[in-house]
Amino acid sequence: MPTGTSTYAFTVNGDAVVVGDRHPHLLAVLRDELGVLSPKDGCAPSGQCGCCTV
Repeated sequence: MPTGTSTYAFTVNGDAVVVGDRHPHLLAVLRDELGVLSPKDGCAPSGQCGCCTV
């Protein structure tokens, strides 16, 4: 159950998911909340490329 003030619904690998806004980046939602480990942070730790931000 989402715990943030807003919720977002989308599809990941064919499954409908709903998440809260407690993570600052989509990459964190995918890896930390949904357990999808295939996405990588390409510029860690600088965070300058923007691939993990939506």
